[in-house]
Amino acid sequence: MVRVLTVPAELQALASVRHFVGEAVRACGGSDEVAADLLIAVDEAVTNIVSHGYRADTGEIEIEAGPAPGGLAIRVRDSAPRFDLDSVPSADLQISPLDRADAGGFGVELIRRLVDEVRYEVRTDGRNELTLLRRLEPAARAGQATS
Repeated sequence: MVRVLTVPAELQALASVRHFVGEAVRACGGSDEVAADLLIAVDEAVTNIVSHGYRADTGEIEIEAGPAPGGLAIRVRDSAPRFDLDSVPSADLQISPLDRADAGGFGVELIRRLVDEVRYEVRTDGRNELTLLRRLEPAARAGQATS
């Protein structure tokens, strides 16, 4: 069963997003580990859309969750300016954010590591769509980004 949630592009909406993702994982029979990974990945994606995409502008974020072959697919859609994840280099997670000149840059790397596949596209309606695919078996992650 495919579920859809639409929220305002505000950080206050993250609680609703987290609840939605948790319910979607449970509905597909996912483990607590799968739920935790997807909660972090979707939280990072939505936070980035609000903070870096929409910035101070208003807008909406649509999250769709449903079964995929062997797992779960979560699609995050927005109308913020285009942002291609492939343009973000891999971050060295061994370096503390306190030791970096730029404290950010870990969110995209976390997303890549917590899911099996990441896809980004601009839809025909002009909206961004980020697809996160996660197998239901916890140890099966590949963490590869594709476009």
